[in-house]
Amino acid sequence: MPTAITAAAIRADLTFVQLPRTIVWHAQATSTMDLARAALASASDAELPLLVGADEQTAGRGRRGRVWAAPPSSALLMSLALRRTARAG
Repeated sequence: MPTAITAAAIRADLTFVQLPRTIVWHAQATSTMDLARAALASASDAELPLLVGADEQTAGRGRRGRVWAAPPSSALLMSLALRRTARAG
């Protein structure tokens, strides 16, 4: 049986996450993930985590190749970019 999800458990798992230091917003985007990847490529560590959002998304991709599109102001469309680091152990 899976363990219950609690606020304390979530908080403990997210101790390494900081609020986004950089937020970039677009009126329209093909894919917030594509924009986040491009921004991550040139971002300094001081700018991370980086949040990219849009009011409208026209060509996002979901799981299993599903299209993720949303007309203006109809959904919360964001991608959070973190730089991968080696984990100890």
